[in-house]
Amino acid sequence: MRKIQFFTFLAVALLVAGSTGEARIYHYTDNNGVTRYTNDLSSVPESYRNTAEATREIPVRPARAEDDAKGIKPGVGEKPDESKTFQDMEERRLELEAKKQALDEKYQDLMRQQKKLKNAGKQLEDKKQVRAHEKKVQALNEKIRAYEEEKNALKAEIEQYNQKMGDLRDDG
Repeated sequence: MRKIQFFTFLAVALLVAGSTGEARIYHYTDNNGVTRYTNDLSSVPESYRNTAEATREIPVRPARAEDDAKGIKPGVGEKPDESKTFQDMEERRLELEAKKQALDEKYQDLMRQQKKLKNAGKQLEDKKQVRAHEKKVQALNEKIRAYEEEKNALKAEIEQYNQKMGDLRDDG
């Protein structure tokens, strides 16, 4: 009975966790030497499409002179800056999309682990195997809790981003 309750809980938790999608980030350098990022290849100007490169990595903003003066490293320990431009916000959006892609991959991995454990649970023959299986189930539950915390943190980051974008649009 406990097994059925666990797997029911696990299945519901993982199904609620989120969906997956193939996220690619394209970047190209325009005639002014500015690197541009987008997740939609059709938004890359026709003249740059053959030089646009696809990646899944999170783009890191290069250091700015004012950051150097303050001793701030790019992407590390930065505080929200109300004067961010739309380009800065686009870079942040791409970072958030890359984080979501990583979480989606983690979700898929958890689903594979859950399926493997479910199948292994059907073949247990003695108490020793059952105890070992229960430890694996507990470890997977911990991974699921950690995943949920990451998902909630990302949700908060996205809400903060959306609020800033709304503020920028209202000011602009």
